[in-house]
Amino acid sequence: MFLDRKDVEIWVHDRELRSAFWSVATGADAGVYLEHYLKLGFNWKTFDDRTIDFCQGITLHHLPGHTDGESIPSSLLPGKDLAPDSRSSLLIASYFGQV
Repeated sequence: MFLDRKDVEIWVHDRELRSAFWSVATGADAGVYLEHYLKLGFNWKTFDDRTIDFCQGITLHHLPGHTDGESIPSSLLPGKDLAPDSRSSLLIASYFGQV
């Protein structure tokens, strides 16, 4: 796991990280964010744009919904417009009976 590794970057939207730390620090929304997942020593990386080219072929999209900072990755595939990789993929697959 990454918990003891400083070389592993944890990418998250700025709004998500702020909300998570605030929630744990104030006790608001108990159980939504867990303190042991929010260590200051982790290698946190944030973005605050609507999208960011995370790496070749993968884009992170800020799509607030479940939380204010929710983000999903997407990848471009040959012959396809966009392939979302997140809960939306599971919902689509489930709807079409592929799960």
